[in-house]
Amino acid sequence: MKRKIALITMMTFLLVSVLAGCGSTQSSTEQSASAAAGTLEAATTGAGTPEAAESTAEVKKDPVQLKFALWSNGAVDKEAWDKLAADYNKLHPEITVVNETFDSKQYDSIYKARLAGGDGPDIYGVRPADLDALVKGGYAADLSGMSWFSELYPGAQKNHIIDGKPYAFPFLQSGNGFLYNKDIFTKYNISEPKTFDELLTICKTLKENNITPFAMAAKDNWWPQFILYYATAEHVFAKDPDFIQKINSGTATYSGTAGWLDAINVYKSLLDAGAFIPNPLGVGFDECKAMFLQGKAAMFPATWALADARKENINIGYSNLPTTNDAASGSLWGGYSGSLAINASNKHTAEAGDYIKFMLEKDNYHAICAAWQLFPVKDGVDVSDVDSIFGTQQQAWTGKTLYGSPSDNMLAGVQDAMLTELQVLTANKCKPEDVLKKMDEANAKALEQKE
Repeated sequence: MKRKIALITMMTFLLVSVLAGCGSTQSSTEQSASAAAGTLEAATTGAGTPEAAESTAEVKKDPVQLKFALWSNGAVDKEAWDKLAADYNKLHPEITVVNETFDSKQYDSIYKARLAGGDGPDIYGVRPADLDALVKGGYAADLSGMSWFSELYPGAQKNHIIDGKPYAFPFLQSGNGFLYNKDIFTKYNISEPKTFDELLTICKTLKENNITPFAMAAKDNWWPQFILYYATAEHVFAKDPDFIQKINSGTATYSGTAGWLDAINVYKSLLDAGAFIPNPLGVGFDECKAMFLQGKAAMFPATWALADARKENINIGYSNLPTTNDAASGSLWGGYSGSLAINASNKHTAEAGDYIKFMLEKDNYHAICAAWQLFPVKDGVDVSDVDSIFGTQQQAWTGKTLYGSPSDNMLAGVQDAMLTELQVLTANKCKPEDVLKKMDEANAKALEQKE
């Protein structure tokens, strides 16, 4: 009977998810990113405790296939996951790890369908907003007994708590800002902006010299939201860190929160200043990145183009992206990026736990951080050698409070409404207030479905 209830719960969750669309991004990605009817003890029959379950991986000799699923940032991180799997197999010949990485726009519907169909991955990337339903469906194990879990930073340990227990963990972290072409900045005597007005002045200078300021457009509707998240960190969450809890419980609205209107107006101000690629609705993300790599756009509003920029020998700089005129602002969009869960409904929770322990070993973890161009969530892993700009980034984040992507915890349908209406705003066919109105309508619908 419990399994029937769990299956019904998950199928309901899947149906809602598919109707709502993917509703997620990479990146951030790329978000974080970031469920069990029973505990790890219950999921590992005969193992006794989670610690005992994990240790059984060392003596189990029957052939085991572990399935690992995650959204992809490109070929580099796929290569890193495949190498990790191959190295683990050398130490544990009886265990084969099969990696599958998917485009972030398709990932959510794929992994949810597989979980509901009984063929879900053993280890998988999870969106924080989905975790509660996954736990209720029996698809995420309690990680508190895993030996490696206590090695994570305290904030990472507390990031995915359901009913007092951790059912997922973020495996990377980062602040966010923009990359810029140092040669272009030097040519036009441009310094890194400390305020939003300074940023607008930079955009004006670049436009006057026929240089596109930001490699930003809106044909791919997931891309413009990242401009917005720089602003929500400073205008929304810096003023009310509990906003997500309030909006998701129905005690707040997007339209009734002044910081959200301020954040949308930051996007609109940059749009009106011509800071984005001309004809933004006709230009996709790949074209945006190409323009930056070709020196046709001066700034890339995220950090994940760093590896590509290095390949093109671009003289790269990094700066935080200010959205207020307070040069001493202590808030920044950032936080944890990418979260993993272990499938409690499969029979290999012990082996999955041991594989994650292997992943978090110093050299292995360094390789994953390098592939994703992000930072570790535990001590003892030095990534300063990954890129010379990493030290600059860490210095820029010192003393800042990092706030994550609001989409990570939006209710079903809210992000889709936001993305769609941002495109309408980009076409100058609606007002900033209309974006928030559509978000409120989607949030109200999601709240009704939760009751």
